[in-house]
Amino acid sequence: MADITLSSLLDAVYPSDEATGIPLLAPIWVVFSVEMDEDSIRDNLFVEGPNTDTWSGPDMVMWNRPPEFTADKDELFASSGKGGFVDGEITFERVSNSDISSGYSGFDYSGAGNLYRTKVIFTPTRPYVATHQYHIHLIGKDSAGNKGIRKRSVFDTQKITGTGTATCTVGGSYIGNANSDKFYIEITTGGEVGDAYFKWWRETNPIIVHGPYKTKTSRFNLEDGVYVTFSATGSFDVGDRFSCVVSTPDEATGEVLWSFTSGSGSIQTVPSSASTSVIGIQTSSTTSSGVAFEVDETDPANREYNIPLAEINPITIAFTKDLDASSITQDKIKIRADAVVDDPYVTVPERANNLPKRIVVSTISPIGYIS
Repeated sequence: MADITLSSLLDAVYPSDEATGIPLLAPIWVVFSVEMDEDSIRDNLFVEGPNTDTWSGPDMVMWNRPPEFTADKDELFASSGKGGFVDGEITFERVSNSDISSGYSGFDYSGAGNLYRTKVIFTPTRPYVATHQYHIHLIGKDSAGNKGIRKRSVFDTQKITGTGTATCTVGGSYIGNANSDKFYIEITTGGEVGDAYFKWWRETNPIIVHGPYKTKTSRFNLEDGVYVTFSATGSFDVGDRFSCVVSTPDEATGEVLWSFTSGSGSIQTVPSSASTSVIGIQTSSTTSSGVAFEVDETDPANREYNIPLAEINPITIAFTKDLDASSITQDKIKIRADAVVDDPYVTVPERANNLPKRIVVSTISPIGYIS
């Protein structure tokens, strides 16, 4: 399938780029022009806050307060240039192709990908910091081929035959070689979820049938990024059969970035009778090179072995974007030594959990290095 720029897939956003006075608990939403791959958006939408935020990183880890800090949380980050990612929940809605405020309740069994538009809602877990600027990042596929936000690739699950009352849902992000395919799920032993068994196969290769496997409500991975879950209510009958179309999606390329400034705190949420001025139409968001802030390469490489003991070489970490040198301190980087053999008689001293080091941060635009 063809690549398409990420910015060309956006219909509207809220808040607008450079909007001010945004309520401290206002959700952030993005409306795409077509059906989108929800899993890819969860992994590639980030809201970056000021340096007073106490959560950071793609895993949303909370920063621990050092003992010497006894004042408020504003002292947690010593660096004035290092932001943190805002913690929140991402949900999705299907909206009409003609009206953002109208929902869409149909199903896409054919894989057309244009029956509705995907609306993404980011709801912050805690209020924004008052009168601070926030940045919203949407990440597409980069020049190295790392996948980002993409169009929908796994479509609605359809029940073909059977009399059972329970259902299943096929989901995921399809990464297979076939341009399009169809997954089939069939119940081989009836009963409630956990008691019923199923088998599955692909339309492009019906000879290979997998199973039987026990049904469960958690994800059961099929292949090529596709999974199935079974409903916790109802029961299955033998012969219940379901199908789901998958297709290779258009990859969105580039990165879209826009910002807003939070209000003073006098208004916490968007009023239910808000005027249309709060609906931000994206007209001035910028598109960067499409490279996210992440580790680009290390030397030695990850899990490299047989490093000569006679050589004293620095450990070098290269990032894809500039670093704020003042934020890289001794407590931010730890070098730990572990035994490489599973031998109860081999022990590693406690001090090896944080080996002494000398940190040098250098910047060669646009790459930041730590050694």
